[in-house]
Amino acid sequence: MLTLFVSAIPSPLAQQPTAGIGKIEPYIFKAANGETAEAERGTLYVPENRTKPNSRLIELAFIRIKSRSTSPGVPTIYLVGGPGGNAVQQVTLLFSNYSHILQTGDLVVLDQRGTGNSKPNLKCDEKVIYPLDKPIETTEFLRLTREASDSCARSLRAKGIDLNGYNTNENA
Repeated sequence: MLTLFVSAIPSPLAQQPTAGIGKIEPYIFKAANGETAEAERGTLYVPENRTKPNSRLIELAFIRIKSRSTSPGVPTIYLVGGPGGNAVQQVTLLFSNYSHILQTGDLVVLDQRGTGNSKPNLKCDEKVIYPLDKPIETTEFLRLTREASDSCARSLRAKGIDLNGYNTNENA
């Protein structure tokens, strides 16, 4: 009886996601041009920094737009170049450029680490403000850019984000 009682107590560890595919739900993809497509949206859980064994898990958001073929082939995985590109937003805006892919297979659109609907999102509010009426002085512009970048990085680290996990190797 004690065993049943103990196993019925919710464990904080049991509530934590594990690496792999998380929640997937039906979704109607709607492009900016009004075109719609049957889809699913979901989350992948991956280590924030694979070089650290106890790294926390982060969420990568994806949408799988289903093929219109009766016998779909290999899916196409769509990633945006960077830095910081939002794949779901880009496909939503430019869907007419990609919809032909659905004739042969699914289109999987992935918001990479730190972008779009993935969590955490590394968007920073810092801006480089340079007077519009002043010719750009490279040294001054680089100093302002470095200050804004350093401020952003400090802010993200203060939130517990391991910035070493947000690079091309970790994306791959």
